[in-house]
Amino acid sequence: MKTVTKMCLGVLISLLFIGCNSSDCNKEIVIEERTILTPSGSSYIPSYQLTVPCDYVIPPLEEQVRLKEFSYEVVQFVFTPDTGRNTARLQYQIKLNNLSNQQVKGFPILTTDADGIVVAGGYRSTSCEQLEANSSCIVTYDKEFAINVNVGFTKSVKLVKVEYYITK
Repeated sequence: MKTVTKMCLGVLISLLFIGCNSSDCNKEIVIEERTILTPSGSSYIPSYQLTVPCDYVIPPLEEQVRLKEFSYEVVQFVFTPDTGRNTARLQYQIKLNNLSNQQVKGFPILTTDADGIVVAGGYRSTSCEQLEANSSCIVTYDKEFAINVNVGFTKSVKLVKVEYYITK
C-alpha cells in the first residue's frame, strides 16, 4: 500500500512540474516605482505589475537590437508646465516609420530633455508593438501630472530623439 501511495505522490508532483513548464505559464513582474528629479522639480512614477510568460527575461537596453531602417516624425509635442489647475501636461503624437522590408515587433524609446536632465525611457503601448514592412504607426500620449509646489516644477520638456528596439 505504501508503494502505491508513493507512486501516486510521485505522479502528482511530476504533473505539477509539467504544468508549470507549459507554454501557457505566466508570471507577474513588478516594475518598481521611481522618482525623476530635475533642478526645478520632480516626477513620481508609481510601481505597476505586468503579466509576462514564465520564460520572459528583461535584457538591458544595451543588449537590445535597434531598428536601423527607422525614422520618426513629430506630429505634436506640447509640454504645458502649469495648466492653471496645479498640474503639468505632456501631450505628443509621434509617427514611427519602419523603412525596412520586414515586419518587426518591438517598442519605441523616447529620449527627452527636462530642464537639462536627459532621460531615455520606454513607451508602454500595444498600438505600436508591431510595425509592418514599410509602414507607420502613431504613438499618442496625453497625461497630466500634479505639480509639487514644495519642490518646484519642470519648466520645459523637449524631445531629443526616438529609437525603435526589436524584441525577439
